[in-house]
Amino acid sequence: TAVATVDPTEGAAGIIEIGEANTPTPTPLPSVDAGKDSSLPQTGLETWGIIALGAILVIVLLGARRLRAS
Repeated sequence: TAVATVDPTEGAAGIIEIGEANTPTPTPLPSVDAGKDSSLPQTGLETWGIIALGAILVIVLLGARRLRAS
């Protein structure tokens, strides 16, 4: 069976008890990127741009090989 882990400084109502003063438990702020699909930075190079760059590189390498062979 699952057993809940309870912080001994936290009361049942979610209030941290420190001496005589009771302070509410802080809630985390939503992140700036909440709702975005990815957390990676956008570099401006989309998938098709990378494919085109790879194709150009292959063409240049094949052209250089043909020039060297002749």
